[in-house]
Amino acid sequence: MLANKHALIFISLTIGCAVANSVYASNPEDTSTKKQSTSTPSAAIKNKDKNPGTELTMLKPIVIQASEPAGGTIIEDHEPIASINQTGLDRILAKDVYEAIDSIAGVSSFGGPRTHSRNISIRGFANNEDVLIRVDGASQNFEKYRFGSGILLEPELLKTVSVHKGSPGAAYGSGTIGGAVIVETKDAFDFLPPGENIGAHYKLGYNSNDNGNLASVNLFARPSTGFGMLAHATQRNSEDKKLANGDIFPESDESQTSGLLKLNWQQSSSSLAIAYRTADESGEEPFDASAGPNGIGGLVDRTTRERSPTINFKFNPNKLINLQASFGRTDKTITDKGGSFFQDATGTFDYLTDDANIANTSVFIQKDISFSMTYGIQAHQQDRMVTRTNNITGITTSYEPQPSGQRKYTALYLQNELFIGNLSLSFGIREDDYTTKSMGLAAEILNQQGRRDSNQFNLTTRNASLGYTIGPTLIFYRYKEAFRVPLTDESYALGITSNCEAFNFFIDQPVPPDFNDFRAQFPNVLDALAAFNQALADYEQNLNEFIQSPFARSNAACGDLYRPELSQTQELGFSFNNNNIFSYDDSLLLKLTYFHTDVNQLLESIYQDSTSGEIIQQGIENSKGFELEVAYYTPVYFVNLAFDKLDGFQDLRYYTNNIDTRILNTPENNGRQALFNKAPEKTALTIGRAHNRLQLTYGYTYEKFNSRKVSTGFRTENGCGNAGLGNPACLVFGTEPAYTLHSLFLEWRPSKHTQLNINIDNATNEEYNFIDTFGGTGFTGTGRDIRIAFSQKF
Repeated sequence: MLANKHALIFISLTIGCAVANSVYASNPEDTSTKKQSTSTPSAAIKNKDKNPGTELTMLKPIVIQASEPAGGTIIEDHEPIASINQTGLDRILAKDVYEAIDSIAGVSSFGGPRTHSRNISIRGFANNEDVLIRVDGASQNFEKYRFGSGILLEPELLKTVSVHKGSPGAAYGSGTIGGAVIVETKDAFDFLPPGENIGAHYKLGYNSNDNGNLASVNLFARPSTGFGMLAHATQRNSEDKKLANGDIFPESDESQTSGLLKLNWQQSSSSLAIAYRTADESGEEPFDASAGPNGIGGLVDRTTRERSPTINFKFNPNKLINLQASFGRTDKTITDKGGSFFQDATGTFDYLTDDANIANTSVFIQKDISFSMTYGIQAHQQDRMVTRTNNITGITTSYEPQPSGQRKYTALYLQNELFIGNLSLSFGIREDDYTTKSMGLAAEILNQQGRRDSNQFNLTTRNASLGYTIGPTLIFYRYKEAFRVPLTDESYALGITSNCEAFNFFIDQPVPPDFNDFRAQFPNVLDALAAFNQALADYEQNLNEFIQSPFARSNAACGDLYRPELSQTQELGFSFNNNNIFSYDDSLLLKLTYFHTDVNQLLESIYQDSTSGEIIQQGIENSKGFELEVAYYTPVYFVNLAFDKLDGFQDLRYYTNNIDTRILNTPENNGRQALFNKAPEKTALTIGRAHNRLQLTYGYTYEKFNSRKVSTGFRTENGCGNAGLGNPACLVFGTEPAYTLHSLFLEWRPSKHTQLNINIDNATNEEYNFIDTFGGTGFTGTGRDIRIAFSQKF
């Protein structure tokens, strides 16, 4: 099978080369006199060359709207990608990455006010394992019980934040069913305009709601042409957040420091960036970061430490060679001291993630025909070590409720793009060899059971798209496949936390005999006593065998019984992009996208058929909706509108003949369940005005979040038992009410190097509930927050 997959990629590569060569051979250009304006195949079409009268037709136009003078939003018409640039980040004075992308259609942040509780939701997929997050090419994703994405990234470091909605294609692998968030950090050239070689920049900020303060400094230099150096440091401190109802959100104070060292080297056809990013945070908060005052596990003293070195290299001497390579490592350590899980102990969660990506893009052009071929190889590995150290004895042991493990993959991918006149075609293929491996007690028990202590998956995913341009309008269709492998917790958690605990090859603990049962059977007391003694001896023998058996139900693990989740996403829509619509020098982009995503083999749907003994994983989830994005600007005014709608269902299909008697098997509990605990439908509107002569920009933001269906608890009657949390039939549902937020912003640049930003978030002090990741109607949201930032460059 593996050989066939390699053959499939080879055939596709061969066909692509044949098409490309036929195009290129008929029009061999002198590429030395023409430079691409970007290092990616998605670049502006018909970019002017430095030589007058010449044009270079490039591939797949990126349409940028509302990015100047003060819109801040970048929308790509050919792909479901939206970005926030520095202008947009300054406008909202975002405290973190989550706030930075909240205004994008189809995107929301989940969780409470604490950084550690927050997740990113894209088209309803909010789990950390469904949305890939990369910073300068280094993956940030990790798994920790009732914890958010854990992105400790200071917004001051952000150059751009790009959100790929839906599976982003062949260049990405597992964990992208929802999409991907790609972040690029700043470098010295972002601060140094032509003609300047050295400088400094500082920024001071204040938030009224939590009495928070920000101080950051940047030192940058250009020692020689093409060489840049940047040193950045930020300190953020805040007290407990104030809720809209006047109460305090307990244990929501935070203290964060972050830094960045970055070296850049740029030449006409190549570039190199070497960076080292740090982030640290400490404070007391619930072990369950998404909870209120206490939550599951009580309060812990938590420290978070992150270190991430990255290397990014590009080499683009001509249209045939556009080589890009990135290497990154993220070393993240979280320590929890105290709480009910770590009484007199310290829990350490260490995640070491390495990424490598090498790809080349070749571009071939002939008149109105353009073809690009991108082919690459990727490698990824994450080692997760979870330990518990006794603070009295100093003895360190593994912490089995969240087992240690390793996840790694290697992948080959190919992406082809063809433009023929007004028609655009793309097709791609990716092959992943994926391995997850258990460690510690889980590995030992699986070996004793005669089962594999690792899972291996070989998966091929494909994508294709079709577009046709009619004047300023593009009509498009896309098809994309993605997958998600089981997490370490899902595969190797033992006992009651395992979805496979009820399977028949695991045995229950023997129940001791009751003398009263024998007394009722035997009229003679001595006969009853003899029978009871024999039963007691049998019980002791069975108990001893149970204690020594690796198949005790407390040792149940799904392990290699899981299959990966598979998804197929289809998108259909159009975009309109034109200038001079209502007045001279205005620009309008309107984009409407309908999407439909089917996810099969849901991991939580795994069960065993009580009749056949077959282990089945046939659950499905269907989600569909649409996104409307509008960006309009003139040299004076700008408007951004984002609207999204989501609908669908989940059907775990595990009720009939389920060996687990805790799962209800009644007609009213079978079949489809409407989607719940998803992000609410959202409307976000920003209207602004720029006074260019005064260097003043101000505006208003309106955000409306519709009501949503949430799980508020679970029933224990009618056989639900402890299966309630994993069984929608046993859940109790409620409605999280709709709410509307109003915000104001102002930016003033009194001089070339001085900037003042003011943002009034939730200006009307609206009372609402946070969008909670794990169900429930959430906690009351934070109240009005006046944010002020002043920056100066020297």
